[in-house]
Amino acid sequence: MLPATIPDRFRVLDEVAPSLGPSTWLVEDRLSPSRRCLLSASAPDASEETVREEVERIRALLRVRHPRLTPIVAARVDPAEGPPYFVVERPEGIDLAARFRLERERSGQILAGALGIATLPIFIVTQIVLSESGFDLTGIPTETFRSFSDHSGAFIAQGLLTALLYAVMVFPLYYLFRATQARSQRVNPAMVGFVFIGPLLYALSNAVLAFAQSNVASDFAAQSAAGGDIYNLLTDLQDDSTLTQIGTYLQLPAALGLVVAIFYTSLNAFRVGLLTRFFGTLGMALAVAQILVPQLGRPALMAWFAWPGFLFLDRIPNGRPPAWEAGTAIPWPRPGEDVATAGAPVEAIEGDATEAFEPETTTDHSARRDRARKRKRKRRR
Repeated sequence: MLPATIPDRFRVLDEVAPSLGPSTWLVEDRLSPSRRCLLSASAPDASEETVREEVERIRALLRVRHPRLTPIVAARVDPAEGPPYFVVERPEGIDLAARFRLERERSGQILAGALGIATLPIFIVTQIVLSESGFDLTGIPTETFRSFSDHSGAFIAQGLLTALLYAVMVFPLYYLFRATQARSQRVNPAMVGFVFIGPLLYALSNAVLAFAQSNVASDFAAQSAAGGDIYNLLTDLQDDSTLTQIGTYLQLPAALGLVVAIFYTSLNAFRVGLLTRFFGTLGMALAVAQILVPQLGRPALMAWFAWPGFLFLDRIPNGRPPAWEAGTAIPWPRPGEDVATAGAPVEAIEGDATEAFEPETTTDHSARRDRARKRKRKRRR
């Protein structure tokens, strides 16, 4: 709803208003019902200079700076008279929703692109720490936990780097989801929860397990020196560790959330034309691989995340798909469909049905009739 201090002259339309923020509405001027306007209410403590800068900013955003093209319908710039606001006429032929959408996307594309690219080097550093830490990963649990105890610092660092890796994945995935949602009504807004649930639960699980397993390894190294059944000792220490149980239980919902988030976002981003057919399909395949073959699918997924990072920054060969610059959905043509003729009407065939199927030449059947007559005469004889 509009603030109470705004005159009753303006009425908010039922349609979703393209906005610069929570204080901007698409309104109708009651004095001229056919005229659509854009109303922006500034903060109550905004200065007159701030309001004037806001007016110029919205004109620049619309790329129409001439006052006759975007006249100010009404305004209150003096804070002493009440909360400032201004109303500019909405120019015809400009898709304000797409324009504002592109403006919001540009404001976050650098951060989203940088974090998307950062997933790959963070993953590489994590693997280097894992390989140079001296862990005994031969498969014998007792020896593995002894090595964890001997290199507890590297073990915790590796777990925290993995947690950071999944936390960084949130923003580029969220950026792609919101860009897709803005271009298609088929995207369910509630699905954005999976964008946060999957990666953040994975981050929390890895951080918790890093400290929990480090404590278990230290206790195991101290208590196993006296001898005895070291296998049961290790099992008991893990069962008694509450943090280990919490981190383990978080693994399954984290995996499911991450799979749903990447699969759903890749599918719909491909449908609206933000991702190419190859990378959209690859994203869905890698999402499923996180459950089927996680050890093989995780490195490929990190590399896949780097590609949208370059895509957000427009640093890919042949440029970004046209849906990014258009601000609307531009679906890719179906296999076998020509881009130039996709959706074009079929040319009508002139003439009626009989003319269309009428043979161009006629066949002379007189010779066949003469032979038939001769055969009948022979039979009579």
